[in-house]
Amino acid sequence: MTSDLEQKAVPLCYPDNFDWVTELGTLVKKTESRGKLVVCEDALDILRSIDGLISPIAVTGLARCGKSYIASELIEPRPDECVFKMSNKMRPLTTGIWINTVPFKKRLENGTEVTVVVMDTEGLCAYDAHTPYDVQIFTLISILSSVMIYNSKGTLTAEDIKMLSLVDTLDQVIKGNNYSDSRNAQTKDFIQFFPNFMWLLRDATLNFSFTEDEEDDEDDEVDIKDYILKEVLKLEEEDDKTPDHTIQKNRQREALLSYFPEFDAMTLSMPSHKPKVLAQMGLPGTRKRLSSSFNDGVDEFIERCGKLMKPKKAWPYVGNIHGKQFAELVKQYVANFDFEGQTLDVHAAGAKVLDELLFREQEEAYKDYCKNMDSFAASELPCENRKIATKHKECVVEALDKFTERTECFNAADLIDRQRKHLQDRCGRVDEDKISGGYLRAIIEKNKQKSKEYCTNLARQLVEEHLRPFTSESGPRKSGISADLNESIEHVKKLYNHQGRGPRKDYVYKTEVTEKIAEIAETVKRRKSRTEGRNVPEADGAKSEAVNVESGEIEERERFRKQILEMKQNVEQHIRRLMREDVERQKQQSDDDNKERSEAIAKKIQQLYKTHHELAKQLQMINTELSREHETLIDELTKKYQRRMTMSEKSQ
Repeated sequence: MTSDLEQKAVPLCYPDNFDWVTELGTLVKKTESRGKLVVCEDALDILRSIDGLISPIAVTGLARCGKSYIASELIEPRPDECVFKMSNKMRPLTTGIWINTVPFKKRLENGTEVTVVVMDTEGLCAYDAHTPYDVQIFTLISILSSVMIYNSKGTLTAEDIKMLSLVDTLDQVIKGNNYSDSRNAQTKDFIQFFPNFMWLLRDATLNFSFTEDEEDDEDDEVDIKDYILKEVLKLEEEDDKTPDHTIQKNRQREALLSYFPEFDAMTLSMPSHKPKVLAQMGLPGTRKRLSSSFNDGVDEFIERCGKLMKPKKAWPYVGNIHGKQFAELVKQYVANFDFEGQTLDVHAAGAKVLDELLFREQEEAYKDYCKNMDSFAASELPCENRKIATKHKECVVEALDKFTERTECFNAADLIDRQRKHLQDRCGRVDEDKISGGYLRAIIEKNKQKSKEYCTNLARQLVEEHLRPFTSESGPRKSGISADLNESIEHVKKLYNHQGRGPRKDYVYKTEVTEKIAEIAETVKRRKSRTEGRNVPEADGAKSEAVNVESGEIEERERFRKQILEMKQNVEQHIRRLMREDVERQKQQSDDDNKERSEAIAKKIQQLYKTHHELAKQLQMINTELSREHETLIDELTKKYQRRMTMSEKSQ
């Protein structure tokens, strides 16, 4: 879009036989055949940028009566030149409905602040227009504006009444929920959402009075508002013989009085009697060349319109609306207008708008929740899941509060409640510390991964720094590291318990730290065994692990002792068998042989007893060694246990 200085107004909607060219800031005609209206996205973007309540004010009336000028005068601050395009030629410049590109803030008499958007409309009853287009535009501004200004010129004419009779057709054009043939029922619904009405009579030169006497004093003059209410819109009496055209007039007048909550009217004098000045109205510097009575009248007109302004309400569900909601209503109303049948189902359009608006507000609240949770995760993960659950509850409450605040203008409790529950489901729920679904589940899974990564790195760092030095030949050399492996293991445990974070803390300790401790302890054991030439009890990294290793050595030594005893018993049995065999052989041999054999047997027995004695002596030495080592081992275990208990009491 061009800058605000160059482009001061854009079409809100325009006939489909035109194209809006943003770069040129103008409508370009495609064909002569005109169909339904289409919306302009540039205008919708302007409306969507309005955060607060909106109060659209529309100027309508017969063609070529100066609507664009008076619409420009309503803009604050008062522009020096006309915002909406003007022409002093018969061909009009306004096609469709246009809005100013810079809406302005205004504080109403009750203190409510609204953003005002001025709508300039295509003239009714133009020489090249047709009734369907008039109905479409008049219907749209009737349901889109909070103040409708009917701009007429010269005097009150039958043509004006005829055009305003479009109001009487609105109950046939506009369909709502529980649509009924009952005129009273429809009127009661309409009046809640219809605009206030201002009738502005331009270039007025005649006075208004309730008498027909031309000699009356000026004191008999009455205000145009009273005159319109009591004379122009006066209802005629009806009976069985009342003609149809009178009944129709009464219906039209009654519609004007019934549909618009507030009614006002005023006149403006001629701005100038100089044709050149009139031709230049709206150009910079022209206002000071207009008559003072006209300028004063415009000032009064603006003031009285300000009193009629109110926040826009939308029918049937939505109450006071903001710019985004208004933009969606415009889009739906224009799209759903049945040009052929000349009807607009505002209930269907409003329901669709409301559903989309509620979803958008729910989506915005959900994005706020995700943003807050992501910010928390970036700074706090890994952490305990209960901390995430606490933050989740806080963010959900904040998101629900924002959703409620943004939807307080909607009159649809069931639909709002449904979207609120959907918002909670999307965020996730925590019931009795049980986490289910939603974005919260993703944060929990992310926390597990972060916890595993963090604790794994921490475990490896602590092991490398405090335990890995024990695997070197010279042992730990770094200052601050105990020479006792067991003390270092306890120190690593304390550091890990203090620094470890998140739900995978215990899992990582079991899979990383314990495994590394066992590996380092085994390495230390093998190194000591090579150095001392014997098996050395494994370092007591953890009490249960050390006891298991030392108990295994005792069992091995016990098995060895049993094997020695079995060997001794086998030797004794063998000796006794040999002795029995020799005795039997002696009885069968001669005396010489017996003597010789006896000597040989005696020597053999002596040798066997000697061998037996040596074996028994070795066995005794082994038993003594085993007993001494067993006592030493028990003593060491007792001292280690007492030292550990002492350290534990000091740490507590």
